[in-house]
Amino acid sequence: MNHIKELHNVLEQAVFNSEPTLDYDDITEGFTLLANLLGTHDEIDWSVGECSNASLDDLIVGAYWHYADYHRGQWSTEYAALCALGEIFQPGMDCLGDNATYDALGDIADEAKTY
Repeated sequence: MNHIKELHNVLEQAVFNSEPTLDYDDITEGFTLLANLLGTHDEIDWSVGECSNASLDDLIVGAYWHYADYHRGQWSTEYAALCALGEIFQPGMDCLGDNATYDALGDIADEAKTY
């Protein structure tokens, strides 16, 4: 669980910091790794990060919907992240709501001009 907490902190800093610590591709790979780590744990403390910019579940939901909208096709790293996130999150049609992670990742993608 410590690896999950550490990765949450790294991704949160990268997504919500005005001077991102990772570039867009590294953030995308980080979300793939996070999803894969979460998939190996039977019990997950979803309250990780609840007093910060985004809790663990907010990061997962926002990243899932971001990569659903901002991938470059089946063979892209974004699509790989979407698939990995889809293994741990099965969305309903209207579950995104207002999500700061989705908005912040969109801004980073726009700046990186990755799509």
